[in-house]
Amino acid sequence: MRVAVSLGIACLLLPAVVRAQPENPSIPGPPMLPNYDRIPVGQREALEAGAYIARTNDANANWYNPAGLALVERTAANLSASAYEGTSLEVAGQRRETSNLRLSPLGSFFGLAIGEPITSSDRMRYGVYIAQPLAWQSGALDEELPVNPQTRFTGSSEAFLSRIEPGIAIGMRMGEALRLGGSVGVSVTTMDLTQDLGLRSTSTDSASTLRRTLTVAGTTWHLVPRLGVQWDLGERWRLGAVAASPGLQMMGSTRVTYSAASYGSDDRYIDVSLRDEEADFEYRLPFTAGVGIAHLFARGAIEATVRYYGAVDDHDMISTEVLATRVDAPGGGPPTVTSVAVDEIPNAWREVTNIAVGGNYAWTDALRLHLGITSDSSPVADPQRSAFRKVNLVGGTAGASYQGTTFGGSLGFGYSTGQSDPIASLAGTAAPPVETRLKVSTFRVMYSFTARF
Repeated sequence: MRVAVSLGIACLLLPAVVRAQPENPSIPGPPMLPNYDRIPVGQREALEAGAYIARTNDANANWYNPAGLALVERTAANLSASAYEGTSLEVAGQRRETSNLRLSPLGSFFGLAIGEPITSSDRMRYGVYIAQPLAWQSGALDEELPVNPQTRFTGSSEAFLSRIEPGIAIGMRMGEALRLGGSVGVSVTTMDLTQDLGLRSTSTDSASTLRRTLTVAGTTWHLVPRLGVQWDLGERWRLGAVAASPGLQMMGSTRVTYSAASYGSDDRYIDVSLRDEEADFEYRLPFTAGVGIAHLFARGAIEATVRYYGAVDDHDMISTEVLATRVDAPGGGPPTVTSVAVDEIPNAWREVTNIAVGGNYAWTDALRLHLGITSDSSPVADPQRSAFRKVNLVGGTAGASYQGTTFGGSLGFGYSTGQSDPIASLAGTAAPPVETRLKVSTFRVMYSFTARF
């Protein structure tokens, strides 16, 4: 879904404009949220806030815990997605929202669990999957904002951040109560950004303009192995755990084009331009681990899960060895052409622990009601240096699922909200600092379809 939010993103981009003076150009950060658990996937799992490590036992086990594949009896396929997402932003206590809403599968999952009759083994089950656990689209943003009586900011931007992971999995019965599983996925993270920013200042005796344009189109590939276990603690209790190694980067590159120009009433003109078709792009994935404990009762179940995401040290997310061309044309003098370095975009992730609780109740033999709540803390380590926004979210999900002999499906809703700490914009300039705060409220409609063979 596409969201157009005017004032919020414009204010958040201001710090990047100030840093990117043509004398020392740098690349601005996109208005994106990299939170790990913002969009749960799956037929039942998404309706219970992703609290399904100990209980998963169908095609969705490919993603949540491959050990659960061992419980699959018949071959089954699941397709699920977030059909619609609406997001509102609030900045500096002044709410201003415009939305361009559309149907769009932002978070999606396809999984296939291979059981009978394709395989005759009573111990081994296999699976393939394609998951999209991360998706952020800012939509087309366009804003003109007065910073003070002398300074005006204009900007347009469109940003997209997505992670898609196809993979294969296997689940094994080690006994009546113990199951083990493993999977290997290839995670593909994509970041696209287009910006056109301007800062104009006028006074009684001078005037100046700074104009910058930027496009970034990057993709990075990681290999992600996982291991999982499920253990039945009697008839009513189940314990599950899963862990994934830090993403092993296979390759990553990005196309970067950059242009910045400033000119003023003193007739001095400075222009900096850069184009690199093969800049380095590294979006690191942390070590992850999760544990869940579930209680099963006559007509339903409830589970609590804890997910841990490790820290990632400070590193260059986007960097280039190509030098920018700088043209300096002083008033009345000949231009000077030199080469200058472009600052890297740094990034670092902090440790994050998220908690989710979810459960369901069997209204009939085929129809179940689902409910879940979750926390989704931001991995951004330092919002003053990061290219991403640090917003800690909390949310809930609810819905219903139907499972017949051959076909099934679900429909549900999710909501999450949170806000960042204030960030000072325009610091170090003649304009007074502007405190900006990003508040996010997201509403989702989720659906899924399941077929058993």
